[in-house]
Amino acid sequence: TTAQYKGVKMGTTANQVVAATANSKNIGVLQNEPAANEEATVIIGGMSKLLMGESSLAMSVLLTTTSTGTFEQVDLADEWCSAILVDSADSTQVGSGLVVHFRASVSDA
Repeated sequence: TTAQYKGVKMGTTANQVVAATANSKNIGVLQNEPAANEEATVIIGGMSKLLMGESSLAMSVLLTTTSTGTFEQVDLADEWCSAILVDSADSTQVGSGLVVHFRASVSDA
């Protein structure tokens, strides 16, 4: 898979994760590159690498996922926050973040 360091959410099949979608309620970040039906390693809390999908992100911004599972800034109220960026990063770069799970009450933009 090419989903390493992207957000993942629960699939419809028991014990299966799938790629995150735009602003989805994610359970964590994929750490390995499993083939179909291979075991996935997922960080559900704590520090992780994150694949960015938005340019010019600054340290400490709240992050949600894009339609491809990469991370972008929470820019609307009531979006699901999946991580907090702990360094600055650009689109398609791998940054570092704290994996979290909450609904943002306001925009972080």
